[in-house]
Amino acid sequence: MSSSVGRENIGQMKATGSQGRKLGNGFLEYQGIPGYSCYHTVEETYEQAARLAEDYPDLVEWVDVGDSWEKTNDSTKGYDIFVLKLTHSDIQPADGEDKPKLFLSCAIHAREYTTAEFCLRFGMHLLDGYVSGNDADSTWILDHHEVHLMLITNPDGRKKAEEGTFWRKNTNNKNGCSSSNHIGVDLNRNFAYKWKCCSGSSRYACASTYRGSSAASEPEVQALQNYVADVFPDQRLNDNNLTSPTNKNATGIAIDVHSYGQAIIWPWGHIKKEAPEHIGLQTLGRKMGYFGSYKPEQGSTSYQADGVSGDHYYGTLGVAAYALELGTEFFEKCDYFESTLLSDNIPALVYAAKVARTPYLTPAGPEVHGVSVSYLSSLVREDEFITVTAEVDDTRYNNVRGVEPSQNIASCNYYIDIPPWMDGAIAIPMSALDGNFDSTSETVQASIDTSTFSVGTRYTIFVQATDDDGNVGAVSAVFFEKKKIQKIEGTIFSGATGQGGPLQDGTVTIGAYSTQTDTSGKYSFQIPDGSYNSTIQAPSH
Repeated sequence: MSSSVGRENIGQMKATGSQGRKLGNGFLEYQGIPGYSCYHTVEETYEQAARLAEDYPDLVEWVDVGDSWEKTNDSTKGYDIFVLKLTHSDIQPADGEDKPKLFLSCAIHAREYTTAEFCLRFGMHLLDGYVSGNDADSTWILDHHEVHLMLITNPDGRKKAEEGTFWRKNTNNKNGCSSSNHIGVDLNRNFAYKWKCCSGSSRYACASTYRGSSAASEPEVQALQNYVADVFPDQRLNDNNLTSPTNKNATGIAIDVHSYGQAIIWPWGHIKKEAPEHIGLQTLGRKMGYFGSYKPEQGSTSYQADGVSGDHYYGTLGVAAYALELGTEFFEKCDYFESTLLSDNIPALVYAAKVARTPYLTPAGPEVHGVSVSYLSSLVREDEFITVTAEVDDTRYNNVRGVEPSQNIASCNYYIDIPPWMDGAIAIPMSALDGNFDSTSETVQASIDTSTFSVGTRYTIFVQATDDDGNVGAVSAVFFEKKKIQKIEGTIFSGATGQGGPLQDGTVTIGAYSTQTDTSGKYSFQIPDGSYNSTIQAPSH
C-alpha cells in the first residue's frame, strides 16, 4: 500500500517546564490548564486537532458537528463542537461496505480533566504509529477502520472547570436554578433514550444530575445523538431493544470517556435488568478491563442512571456501548496521568479499535500479542527464511466480577498483506512452539520463505487465532521489509598518510554494523542499502 502521507515521526509529547509543553513534528506547543500543564485547554485542543488535519489530510478530518449551549444562544460566545476523524480516506472496502467504526465522546462532564487529553493522546498514538511507519497495528486500524473522537463534548462547561472549579454540567442558565454556581444541565442525564424514566436523574435544576427540561433539550446532546446516528446504522432486530437481541454480527463500538473510578461499564444503566446482548457486552468489557485492571460491570451495578449515553447508543442503534471511567480523581495529577493512566488504557482502546468489526463476537476469541519477526542471520538474503513468532492467549480478561470462559487454542494462521476478512486472503498455518495446541495460551511460530519478496517493499504480516469453541480472535500484525544488500570492503592503514602499514584489529563501524580488520588491514561488510555514518577505531593495545 502506498500513501501520500509522509513518514516523518510525529513524535511524543515532552514537557518544557513552566513554559508549556513542546511536541514533536506535527505537534504544537501548549501551556495547559493552570496547575495541570499536561492537559490542553479547550482552545489548545482545538488548535492541535486542526493542525493535525492540516498536516495529514489523507488521515485526519476535523469535523464541525454542532454548537455549544452558549454559542446556540449567542453566536459571539461559546464554541463549536468538533469530531476528530481518523482513517485513510483513500482506502475503501472493495465490497462497498462502510469501514467499522470506534467512536469516543470525551469531556461530557467538564471537571473530568483527563478525558479530553486522553482521547487526544489516543488519536496521536495511532497517528504516530502510522506516520512513523513503525506500528503495523495502528496502520491497519487506520487503513481499514475509522476512529471518531469528540474530544470535548461540553466545551462551555470545560472552560468553567479550567478555572479550577468542580464544574460538571453545561452552562445553561435558563432552567430556573437561582445559584450561579449550580446552573446547567447534566448532559449525561439528557439523552433521549429512557430520559426521566426511572430514578437515575434529578428534576431539580440546581442538582448535579439535573436532566434538563426535556429529552435531548441541550444542543451538545443533540449534536452527539445526531452524529452517532449518522455514523452507526440501526442494527437492532426490532425497536424494542429492552427485550430483543441485536444482530450478533453488528458492527461498531461507542465509548463515553469519564473519570474517575477505574471501571468499564456497559448497559443497562437505567434498570437492573441485563441487556439482550449482555454476554457480548460483558466479554468485551472484561477484555478492555484486563489491560489496566479496570473493573468491568453493568452500569446499574453500582447505581442507576437514566438518560445516559451508553443506554442511548445501545438502545436506539444496537451498537456496543460503554462508559470508560479513567483514573482516581477528577483533577488527575499529571504525574499519574503521564506515568500510569495512559499506558494502562491506550492498549484497551487499541484493542477496541481492532474488534470494532464484530464487537459481540471477536472478543470471545484468543488474543494475539507480541508479534515479532526474527532472522536466521543479521541480514535477510534472497534465499533466506524469516521466523514470525507470536503469543496467543484465551485468558486475558479481568475476572473480578465473574470468570470469562476460556478454551484451548485450536489453531493460528498468518496472512501476508491481505487481512483475513478480505477477499483473496490466504491463511497459512502457524505451529505451536511446544508441538501441540493443547493449552489456553500458546507461543506460535512460522518460517516464511522470503525468496519471492521484493526488495525495498514493506509487507504486513497479520496473525489471527481460533479457540476450541470456534471463536476467532482479534488480528495483530507486524511489518517486514526485505532490504537490498550492499557489499562494502576496503583496507585500513595506520598513520595520517598510511605510512604505518595495514591496521590490524581495527574496528570499522558503519551505522549499527561493525567488524574488525584482519592482519592485512582489510574489512568487508554486507549491509542493507542506505545512508550511514562510519567510524574507524584503532585497537587499544
